[in-house]
Amino acid sequence: MLRAILRTSSHALSREPKAIPFSTAAMRANLLRLQNEWEKVQVSRDRSAIYAYLSAIFELVKWWNLEGDAVSRAHQALHLRGYSSVREPEPFAAVILCTSNPDKVDHRTQSKWSGVLRHAAEFKRLDEPLHEFIVRRAVSTHAQHGMLVAWDGTDNTVVAFRLPRLRSLSYRAR
Repeated sequence: MLRAILRTSSHALSREPKAIPFSTAAMRANLLRLQNEWEKVQVSRDRSAIYAYLSAIFELVKWWNLEGDAVSRAHQALHLRGYSSVREPEPFAAVILCTSNPDKVDHRTQSKWSGVLRHAAEFKRLDEPLHEFIVRRAVSTHAQHGMLVAWDGTDNTVVAFRLPRLRSLSYRAR
């Protein structure tokens, strides 16, 4: 009896786990959840409200990437929203397109947001919130381009000021 149990349990452990199919209903539910996040951003007058929306998109696409299905699910999302994709869609951009208002988010903004999310997917630490990562990277980027960055203490926004360029001093050897 014990041998039969051990054989059964060792056989169960040696099998590959089955992937659970991602249904159309699950995709619709995820897109609706993100669309609701977008609506919250639009209702809010808080400038940092966008980070909740971007964080929700980031988490969903990261999950798709971990399962190895990000591109196919981006195709599925685009198809459900009535968009046709001729080439391989970028998952972050596809989800932004499917869940935001195209009258408010133009192609340039969509591209910026998806670029930030791709960068975060590659470089963000697991324990760091997306909002903190974006702000930290913005501060270092502005510093590299001669900008002075200061915190606006009221709503966690970053204010950047361009610093005047100093002429380099050259010395001639005598």
